[in-house]
Amino acid sequence: MKKDLGFIDICLAFGVPEQAAERIWKAYQAAVAAEEKKKNPVNAFIARYCEVFKVRYGINPVVDGRAAGVARQMVKSLGVDKACKLVECYLTMRDTFFAQKRHDLVTFSMNLNSIAVYAETGAGFNQTQARATEKADHAKDQMRRINEGLL
Repeated sequence: MKKDLGFIDICLAFGVPEQAAERIWKAYQAAVAAEEKKKNPVNAFIARYCEVFKVRYGINPVVDGRAAGVARQMVKSLGVDKACKLVECYLTMRDTFFAQKRHDLVTFSMNLNSIAVYAETGAGFNQTQARATEKADHAKDQMRRINEGLL
């Protein structure tokens, strides 16, 4: 939406400082965006995904039918606000697998738990950590077997 210069002029004519008029205009734009989010939450989610994707990669993502279906499912199951928060977080993650997939929506939907943990804790989980966890689990299992006399 373009800035309505008439609005600013009217505010100035009534003695409203320009900065205040700018804040009012931004509040109006936010209200319009919130209303649009209510009317069509899937489009709002896709728009947010595209915005953040463009910041990361410098181009708009390809949103085909499959990606749109994923977006619809995410908004339906998580709600638009949580889905937007998670997709924003997803696009900041430097996970090698996500980067190889170029942060597509299908990969997003298949890795929601990893993304949610990262969003809440800020802690990622790389291959080295996965191997260390597997070794620790194996050691615990071996100790259990020894204690039970199975080894």
